[in-house]
Amino acid sequence: MGKKEIRWLLVWSSLLCSPFAWAASVPFDKIQCGWLGQGRENQGPAAKAICNKSGDKTPAGEKLRIEALRNDMYVAGAYHYVASLLPQGSPQQKALIEAQARYYDERDACGQDLKCILRVEKERHQQLHRQRDALEQPLPVKAIVRVSQGWTTPEGESLTQRLLEGLGLQPLPRVTLDDGRSVVWGFVPHAAILQSMVVLSPKAQVEALVTADDVYMGEGKSGNVRVYLPDGQNRDQILPIVQSWVAASAAGFNVDCRKDQAVCRPVPLKVAVEIVNLSCKAKSVRACAQRAPSTLTPGPSVALFTQ
Repeated sequence: MGKKEIRWLLVWSSLLCSPFAWAASVPFDKIQCGWLGQGRENQGPAAKAICNKSGDKTPAGEKLRIEALRNDMYVAGAYHYVASLLPQGSPQQKALIEAQARYYDERDACGQDLKCILRVEKERHQQLHRQRDALEQPLPVKAIVRVSQGWTTPEGESLTQRLLEGLGLQPLPRVTLDDGRSVVWGFVPHAAILQSMVVLSPKAQVEALVTADDVYMGEGKSGNVRVYLPDGQNRDQILPIVQSWVAASAAGFNVDCRKDQAVCRPVPLKVAVEIVNLSCKAKSVRACAQRAPSTLTPGPSVALFTQ
């Protein structure tokens, strides 16, 4: 298995473990054989053929059925990952949803023919691979190092090291917002309460670097967050994004706003947030940090931040 396949297996695994993330973003899911399967993807001849354990019981027939079920899972994972790279509700995301619906129609046209079903699934999977490659921008590690170099945290640690340690586990969760900005985040291995986050402009330029300590799963009752701005600009646009991400992290991410409306309401969190202008000549967090304003405009939906 190559590096790309391993990477995608990790993506699928993380997505498959996040049912709330799927439900809160775009329609269609992987097949759920049995009474749980209610959506469009669970209806039609193809789904029935894949779930029909009483069909062709030969070893070859059973192998095809299992492979078709597995590839359905791969397609669903890739589809939701690509959807996460597109602005929520954008024409591009709507086009992706429409293409996925056409895929189900094409797969259903195969009837009970598992070989035909498998061929259609693999073709769709490759289409989604190509879309991902066109959309996914690599994390600008050199730019992160350049703007954070020479800075130390109040704990005496290199800021660059602290940021990169929190972005070391791949693949990193990522979401594209309505304004084209992307938010990428992660956590220090074996220490999920130590998180790093990056806000990228539509042109993949670093607009903000964020460290969060003791925020994850803290229900917004504790923790501290530092927002590092490379040039001190765009504060009013960046802070609402950070506020929403912090709320999502405090809730453990994968929030379903239909079930947990309280988490999704824009309320002040009891989390200390400091702003640090990285153009400050002192290069000292203690000397350059400022408290973030307590009242902020509403940010993007908490439900967007899934992992």
